[in-house]
Amino acid sequence: MTDSIPVMIVPTLTGHDRLNDLFDSIDYPIDHAVIIDNADKDYVTPASSHVARTSLITLPANLGVAASWNLGLKVTPFAPWWLIVNDDVTFAPDSLRKFANEVDLFDSIIIANTASPWSCFAITEKIIRIVGLFDEAFYPAYFEDTDYARRVRHYLGEDAIGSPDIKVNHRNSSTIGDGYAEQNNRTYHENYRTFEDKLSLNRYEPIGWSLAIRRANDWGQP
Repeated sequence: MTDSIPVMIVPTLTGHDRLNDLFDSIDYPIDHAVIIDNADKDYVTPASSHVARTSLITLPANLGVAASWNLGLKVTPFAPWWLIVNDDVTFAPDSLRKFANEVDLFDSIIIANTASPWSCFAITEKIIRIVGLFDEAFYPAYFEDTDYARRVRHYLGEDAIGSPDIKVNHRNSSTIGDGYAEQNNRTYHENYRTFEDKLSLNRYEPIGWSLAIRRANDWGQP
């Protein structure tokens, strides 16, 4: 079992206060935490005695979920694996150690046991090499994970590996609850249409970032 988590990637838009709860729940060594701040907020970077280094990347506008995950991967290209976490997650005791153990056993995607599985997952360098990055055509949120799971099945012939023994706590839809419900309802259906288009075309490679999609699906202010 690896004795630490190489990189933890945490995008945030409205959950700056929730980040403190996430960091307070860390009970296993993390070499590098990368926070992607999509709201250009001026706040104190959270700290934990278990985290050796924390980097805060502050953005002037919302990059979206897929692009935030990709950015975290791009700025830590030599990690053997990454833990990607929502800002509204807290870790159950010993769950981080179990992630490290599962990655040693299964060189794939390890998904926590929660109602929103992709709110906390580990992904290895093998998967990134074979499947690639997340499709930034899905903006700002939803279906980037569904699309990626489909691509994993296509390229590797297997599903992402769920881990029912790894428990995390997730306050579902916290960002939407912070004032973005109406905007999300609109863009959710747009992203679903994009996913359906990829299915109908039997397309697996990413469509990629689009200026038209970025402008059309902008959430603005809550």
